[in-house]
Amino acid sequence: MQFSKGYKLGLIIITLLLIVSCYPGRSGSLSDVISAEKKLDEAKKTGKLDKKVIDNTIEAYHFFITYFPYDTLAPSYIVREGQLYQMDGDYNKAISTLKTIKRHYPQAQEIPDAIFLTADIYEQNIKNQDSADFQYATILFDYTNSKVAAKTRTLLESRGISSDVFYKKYAGTFSKMEDHDKSDSTKRYIRYHAYWKTN
Repeated sequence: MQFSKGYKLGLIIITLLLIVSCYPGRSGSLSDVISAEKKLDEAKKTGKLDKKVIDNTIEAYHFFITYFPYDTLAPSYIVREGQLYQMDGDYNKAISTLKTIKRHYPQAQEIPDAIFLTADIYEQNIKNQDSADFQYATILFDYTNSKVAAKTRTLLESRGISSDVFYKKYAGTFSKMEDHDKSDSTKRYIRYHAYWKTN
């Protein structure tokens, strides 16, 4: 059975209209996020936070990020999604989620926050201090002027770690990383020590 070109065209148009009608608008998706966050906050206040509330909020974030990946809110929602996975005890998922920010949004201002949260998960939840310290080093070497760097510095000082000791431990690792030549390593050294002297 053959169909006319007009029939086929009409079928294509109807299909496209159905797809568009099912596609969520930004305002609707954002409203879902706000609603989920409100329920999450209420559950925290009443002490009735359960997995369903957490999962619903994660789903709202993920839905928004999936349909609006270029929205300015997407990176911050990834951080919040990572926080919820940590809260839910899914630490590996939290870390893998947080790492997507640097990969997909290399210029996002939320990257230092994501790295710091990753370090916190390694240190507090997974109990892997070496991995945690590497994340802290990444903040101090690569995001020297970020607000999170000051928090990292305070944390390390509370542990009695000096800048020289910390630098010597990780300088070799960072200097060998891909795309970082000797001159860049020197710049890292200057930025790192300037940071510790001025903050």
